[in-house]
Amino acid sequence: MTLKIFTLCDNAFFDKQNKLNVIGSFDTIMTDALPTHMLKMAVAVSVTDAPKNSVINLQFDIVDPTGKASAAEQKIEVTNVENDTVNVIINIPNLHIHQAGTYLFRLRSGEKELGHFPLAVHTAEATPTLES
Repeated sequence: MTLKIFTLCDNAFFDKQNKLNVIGSFDTIMTDALPTHMLKMAVAVSVTDAPKNSVINLQFDIVDPTGKASAAEQKIEVTNVENDTVNVIINIPNLHIHQAGTYLFRLRSGEKELGHFPLAVHTAEATPTLES
């Protein structure tokens, strides 16, 4: 299987024609203070070369800057019957972010990592003022 789309976004949904719609893709969070949390986000995934007429097992997790996998791990089972492409939306409600650094969003099928997506978290510095 080949990972075609793997992105973090504000929202993702399927339309009436079953097309994957991604809104507000991002890879960086700026925050005034830590810890913080994101009320809602989603991960949009599209995998090609998936075996037809089969059940596909995927595992998703988030690794924090210390290398610790979070409790957000999800096991996803998708039945692929129509073609060799599988689209998946993983909703992540209320993600707690405890420290600055790079968080890795990982997707696996069995022991094989299909891909990972880095999310950079920074604390915002004071905005400089313009002097006349």
